[in-house]
Amino acid sequence: MSGPEDWADRVRGSLGGDPSAPFRLSRYELQERLGEGSTALVYAAWDRELKRQVAIKVLREVVGMSEIARERFRREAQAAAGLSHPNLVTVYDAGAVDGQAYLVMERVQGRSLGDYLRDRHPDERGIAMILERAARGVAAAHEKGIVHRDLKPANILVSSTGDPKVGDFGMAHVMDSQMELTKTGVPLGTPLYMAPEQVQGKANAITPRTDVYGLGAILYELLSGHPPHIADSIVDLYGKIARDEPAPPRKLNPRIPPELEAIALKALDKEPERRYATAALFADDLARYLEGKPILARPASPIYRLYRRMRTHRVALAAGLAALAVVGGVAVVGQRRLRALEEERIKDRRAANEELQRTSQASLEAKKREESFKRLSNLWARMVSILEWRQQASRRPDEIRKELSTLLREVSTYISDYPDLPQGYYLRARALHSGGSYAAAEADLTRALDRTPDFNPGWALLGQVRMERYIERLYAWSESERKVRRKQAEPILHDAEEALRRCEGATGKAESERWGLAWTRADGVNEMLVLALRERYVGNNMEGARARLEDAHKKTPAAEYCEFIGVWSGEATRALTWMDEAIARAPNWARPYVNRSNILLVMGERPKAIESLTKAIEIHPEYAIAYDHRGWFYCQGGQLEEAISDCSKALKLDPLMASALAHRAEARRLEGDRRRALQDASEALELEPGLSTAWVVRGHTHLELGEADPAISDLTKAIEISSNDAMYFLIRALAFQMKKDFKRMEQDLDQALRIATPDWNNRPAVQRMLDELKRR
Repeated sequence: MSGPEDWADRVRGSLGGDPSAPFRLSRYELQERLGEGSTALVYAAWDRELKRQVAIKVLREVVGMSEIARERFRREAQAAAGLSHPNLVTVYDAGAVDGQAYLVMERVQGRSLGDYLRDRHPDERGIAMILERAARGVAAAHEKGIVHRDLKPANILVSSTGDPKVGDFGMAHVMDSQMELTKTGVPLGTPLYMAPEQVQGKANAITPRTDVYGLGAILYELLSGHPPHIADSIVDLYGKIARDEPAPPRKLNPRIPPELEAIALKALDKEPERRYATAALFADDLARYLEGKPILARPASPIYRLYRRMRTHRVALAAGLAALAVVGGVAVVGQRRLRALEEERIKDRRAANEELQRTSQASLEAKKREESFKRLSNLWARMVSILEWRQQASRRPDEIRKELSTLLREVSTYISDYPDLPQGYYLRARALHSGGSYAAAEADLTRALDRTPDFNPGWALLGQVRMERYIERLYAWSESERKVRRKQAEPILHDAEEALRRCEGATGKAESERWGLAWTRADGVNEMLVLALRERYVGNNMEGARARLEDAHKKTPAAEYCEFIGVWSGEATRALTWMDEAIARAPNWARPYVNRSNILLVMGERPKAIESLTKAIEIHPEYAIAYDHRGWFYCQGGQLEEAISDCSKALKLDPLMASALAHRAEARRLEGDRRRALQDASEALELEPGLSTAWVVRGHTHLELGEADPAISDLTKAIEISSNDAMYFLIRALAFQMKKDFKRMEQDLDQALRIATPDWNNRPAVQRMLDELKRR
């Protein structure tokens, strides 16, 4: 089980709550977050030992569950640690804390190349100067046998003095290494700046010339205003990179110097052997341009351009040659042979295009999956943080509701974008479950598990949700009614057990992280709660379940433990103490306030009970059960208008809440609206035939309408369900009196006195009635 310093606490800091929260390093003092990517967060920090500003890159823990991601991060550290050059971001230190990898780097006071150029608008010479120095840094990496292979403006930082520094070697390719971090045929890099060999997935063709292409693509974009190739989709973009020549920059902007156009196009040549062999040679040519010397790059000759077009458009060329042969009368080969050659070339090109499509699709799927996990990571971190706001007294309930509502909308969008991934449904179910929306949470989990039956975190949460639904169904004001409800709710308990059996032995931290769901403190608490709930309601061992949670609470204090320990305490004063501790630990969590109100009512503190329910409603205005309970308490206190209003609100939120109908029926009976009282009580019994309160209210209403027989029938049913309520016998006695059945009236009055408590306020009146009957 996670301890207090777990990822849930750290990730809250990454969202801006506590800057030191991501992890703790005695040497470094973490400050503000500088940026983030799909795999890592970057923080400013102060090196206490060397008294200098640094930047610390922290691998996202949700991404960190991937061995590939961890290996890329380690390789960046290894690759960058061996590099030292004024135009490379220096790496000072690397390591891991509690399994969370980090990288300590030079803090570059500046901005990305793209941002720098947008603000400064340098001329072509200024662009060439910056890129020449950046290329020197890349050349230093090449000398160490390292190919960056993800060069782009965002990975080149320009310091406040105008010096460019190349960083982010997360996709670096170590030449002569046998280690592969991606499947063959799946390209890595940023599509707009990828070389043809990258988009074709040729991992063994990655060389320094690949980075030269990236530098050429950056130069082309800085000169012309857009990348060498653009397209409406990744597939089309990859096709253009592999097949089409970029438009000459001077056609787009005639003011571009011919020398820079020639350098850019040489670097962008589709054939690696025709590019600059290294970034150093690319930088040298830029330096020649800046010094006014002749450059080495030359525009492609007309013959070579014709050859390239011929090779790219073989089918069209074959058709042209065939026409020329017929017109000139020089038939070197017969028409059949020509057609066969043409068909063969078409077939070859189609096969090449299909291969490119497959490669592109694989890359697209990989990118989509990476994007989905990035979004999942962000949404998961936000949910963990928002739910933990319940424990912070400084947070306002409306603030929490607003953030949670926004999160739920974003999660719903995520589900729409990735309907086949179970994690989105699970995340939304976690948020819904936290607010007591069990039916909605169960629906989401069912959808997730229908799509992915081996999604074990979903089965574990489904078991917990059903178990808590079962507990909610047990709630009743009398023990005998609870027994009836327990019998009726047994299918829910059976379903909960079935869900938990489906994931038996496949839960916990490793299983959650296998699905990209970072293990949090809340997960550890939920895991312990499920064990206790099973022991209590399946094993029928309340003492053992309470002891289990008390032991867990000593090790890892939690409001959730306090709540259930209180519910299972069996004595009002002790239960109230535990519920108060639950509220102290989670002041913005509604459920403990509802349980507290029920304890206060048992203790005869109705005003305080209503006050506690009002607080629950303030925290969670859509908490139907809180309105239902408060409505009943109002009814018992004679505040009938408030009672009807609260029960109506509960029914608006949950139209199937039978108890709210029964309680509203009683308030309407007392108010004198007997016909509507009968209607509410009857609807309640249609929903829940074992609800004794509804039978009593309907029976009492029939009695007041002078309808003795239906009154006796309803009250007899109520007594069958709950035979230890003196009031039920008293009301039925009055119905027998109406029928002049004094013998049965006397029996009911006698039974009412036997089971009533000594301080029952109706005892004197019942005793007088009984005495009068006996004197007859």
